[in-house]
Amino acid sequence: MVLAANLITELYDPKAFLSAIHNRIKVGGLLVLTSDYKWDTRKTPKESWLGGYRSEKTSDVVHSYSALEDLLIGSTGHFESVQSPQDIPFLKRKFKRNFEYTITQLTVWRRIK
Repeated sequence: MVLAANLITELYDPKAFLSAIHNRIKVGGLLVLTSDYKWDTRKTPKESWLGGYRSEKTSDVVHSYSALEDLLIGSTGHFESVQSPQDIPFLKRKFKRNFEYTITQLTVWRRIK
């Protein structure tokens, strides 16, 4: 099992990470992701975001979960979704008296090939 907790929005190239992660998981193994999908150009160039923008072709909003599905199931075909995404409350202490409350989404994927 690989746990990437609130990691993908911190990476310079999350697509590269997710495209190669199957090499570290045995068939039948799990990839567990959590993310608030709070993309930031200071960490990840906008062209590398997995959602959180409007499609240039259709002007439709591209959601991060849909981009994950396309990448993990559609593009690579290495994974299947194990369960529906779950929203998890997440409280992060920033300073002694300053906290940030967000909702992070939990997704679980099983390697199938």
